[in-house]
Amino acid sequence: MFQEMQVTTGGADPSNPTPGVQLNFVLRSGTNRWRASGRYYYENNELQAENVPGSLVGELQSYNRIEFYKDYGVEGGGPILKDRLWGWGAYGKTNPALEIYNYRATDAAALNTFRTDPGCKGVAQQHPAQVRTYAITARDCTILENYSAKINGKLTEQARGSFTYFRGNKQKFGRGASATHPQPTTWNQAGPTDMFKGEVNYTLTNAIFLTGRYAYTGGGFSLEPIGGRNAQTVLDEHGIWQNSYVFYVTDRPQNNATFEGNYFRGAQEFKFGFGWRKTSVASESGWPGGVLTIYDGYPDMLSQVTRDAVIKANTVYWSGFLGDQISLNRWTFNLGLRWDRQIANLEETSVPASPLS
Repeated sequence: MFQEMQVTTGGADPSNPTPGVQLNFVLRSGTNRWRASGRYYYENNELQAENVPGSLVGELQSYNRIEFYKDYGVEGGGPILKDRLWGWGAYGKTNPALEIYNYRATDAAALNTFRTDPGCKGVAQQHPAQVRTYAITARDCTILENYSAKINGKLTEQARGSFTYFRGNKQKFGRGASATHPQPTTWNQAGPTDMFKGEVNYTLTNAIFLTGRYAYTGGGFSLEPIGGRNAQTVLDEHGIWQNSYVFYVTDRPQNNATFEGNYFRGAQEFKFGFGWRKTSVASESGWPGGVLTIYDGYPDMLSQVTRDAVIKANTVYWSGFLGDQISLNRWTFNLGLRWDRQIANLEETSVPASPLS
C-alpha cells in the first residue's frame, strides 16, 4: 500500500502538533504505466515448534498454539487519462488463528464447539502430545481486511488534486480467550473504519506552494460477548468467568481540515498553516442480563444489579503555525511558532434504570 514511509526522530518543524517521533505514510499513486503486484503467505501449526515440553505438563494452566496464519493481497494502478488522470487500488487480508489450551478442561466435546467461527474455517485439533491433559477451551481468530484507492490528476498546469479512500476492518472472534475466559466469555470484535480524504495542491509561483486538505474518518468498533447479552455473567469459585461478559460499542467520527503554504528563498523554506479538527465519541457498555454474580467462597455468592453506561463527548481543535527552515551546509535549523487551542465537552446522556432494581 505504501509508496513511502518517513520517520522523524527529532527536530520536527512546527507543523507537527506533538514532539517526539513523527511518522508520515504516503500511499502509492497511479502513473502513466500500468503495473500490479501480489503476495501470499501461509503457515500452520505443523510449522511451529513444540512449546510445552513434558517437564511443564500440568505446571502450565494455559497455553496457545497457532492453528493457521494467512496473509495475501494485490495492488495495481495506471493511467485513466494519460498525462492527466491516474488511478490506483489495493486489497489485503490477514487471517491468523490461535488455539487456547486449558489444563482444567479435559472434555473432548469442547474441541467440537470451536471448529468453525465466521470467516475462520480452519479445523481446531488438539496437540497429540497433550491430548490426555489439555483441551481446547477457546479459539482466538482475527481477520484484518483493508481496501484502499487513490485517484490523482492534473486540474490545470498549476493545480493538482487527489482523492483517497481507505477502509480497514478488524474482525476478531474469541478476543480475550484465556484460562479464565472460556469461549462464551470472549468477544467478537468488528469495525470497520472508513477514511475519505480530498487534497488540492497549487503552485502559485516558482517559490510559493499551497495545499488544502479535508478528511473524514468514520471510526468505531464493537465488542460483543459470544455468550450474548441475555445470559447473566458469573465469576465462579475458581476465578473463571462463565456464561457471558461485558459488552462495549463505540462510534468515533473525526473531521479534519488544513491549509498550508511553503515559500522557498535560497537556503530558507518558510512554512505557515492553519488547522481544524473535530472528534466525537459515543460509547455504551454494560453487563449482560443486568446482573453480575461473583462467588465469595462456595456456596456463598454476591449478586449486583448493574446499569449500562453511556458516554458522549465532543472535542474541537484549532491550530496555526509559522516556521522557517534554514539549511547551511550540514546544519539544519528549524525555527517556529505554534498555537493550539482545544475545546472539549461531555454531553448530557440518559440511561434507563434496571428493571431488576
